[in-house]
Parts: sequence; C-alpha cells; structure tokens
Amino acid sequence: MKRIALSLLVALAMTSACGGGSDAPPEASPSACGFPEPSATADPSIVDSAFVVDGSVFIETSSGGGLIGAHLYMPLSVNDGYKRFMGILKDEGFKIVGRDNEGFEAEIYFRRGKALGAIQIRRSICDDATSVFLNLPR
Repeated sequence: MKRIALSLLVALAMTSACGGGSDAPPEASPSACGFPEPSATADPSIVDSAFVVDGSVFIETSSGGGLIGAHLYMPLSVNDGYKRFMGILKDEGFKIVGRDNEGFEAEIYFRRGKALGAIQIRRSICDDATSVFLNLPR
C-alpha cells in the first residue's frame, strides 16, 4: 500500500512540474524534466542556427574530428522534433540515409557528400520536452 501511495505521489509531482502533458511547452526548468544542468562551457554558437528550435537549452557542446556535437533540451515532443529535423535536413541539402521513429525515441542519419551526421531524440519525463543529441558535420 505504501508503494502505491509513493508511486502516485511521484507521478503527481512529475505531472505538475512538467505541465501535465499540455500542448504548450513545459514551464518547468530543464532539470524539472530530468535533464542535467547546462554546462558553463556549452557554446550554442558552434551549432548552425537552422538546427536550433526556439526555447532549446544547450546542456553540452563539443567539436572535433570534423563533427560538431551538442546535447540539448528541446521543448517539443519526439514526433514534433522528428518532423522538424527531417524538414531542416532536407532544407539544408542533406540526404537521409536512415531513420527510425518509435514515438518515445527517434534517430535520423544523414549525409552530404562524404560527411555523415546523426540526430537522436529521446523522450523525457515531461510530455513536451526531449533530449536531443546532434552530431553535425562541419
């Protein structure tokens, strides 16, 4: 009985902290949706602005070996993020070489010439907030 009560309290706390699954972006901070706090060294300027959705928060960035890497919080569902990134990639002239969308996670693999990249989108504990990993060719 205590386990059930605790589970209900946890579910209630997550729902209220994350906006309860409404269509609006979550009002809570990224940490309320289960994301780590952004690194002080995260540099969003290294990512082409075409790949940045309004309201995104960069958790970490890196570059090297011909790739730009970024981990970010995005205030969209997996499906909305997937559709958005598919459009961006086509607009930016990339060829889609693989894709998968299971609703709770999605991956897109792409190329332009010999340069390969990947976008991974993962659901968080909030309905309209995802964890996105960008691996973009320079």
